[in-house]
Amino acid sequence: MLDPKASRETAHIFLDAVAVNNRRDATGDAVRDSMTALALGRLARTDAIRLTQDDVGGKVGLDISRAATGIIAVIVACLDGWAGCAGVDRDDLIGTVRQIIDN
Repeated sequence: MLDPKASRETAHIFLDAVAVNNRRDATGDAVRDSMTALALGRLARTDAIRLTQDDVGGKVGLDISRAATGIIAVIVACLDGWAGCAGVDRDDLIGTVRQIIDN
């Protein structure tokens, strides 16, 4: 883990963004989008993402390596829980998720 604190903060931020996107509640899309933006906006206040600019060419870069660990932790926890509840192999579930993404 590159930065445990940044990874934990990132994981919680992404869980907050997911929590406000409950399609079963009556919240409208505009409000939901605003709440998601507010949650994800907190990433800027962590050390999880870094914006860099090359002094010579002015090229801008975005380093999300510290955020990636937290994002992966959330995905792993969800997949493991889903596989356990469904009684399916985790790798088979990953294949199913890939199909969902591609369709």
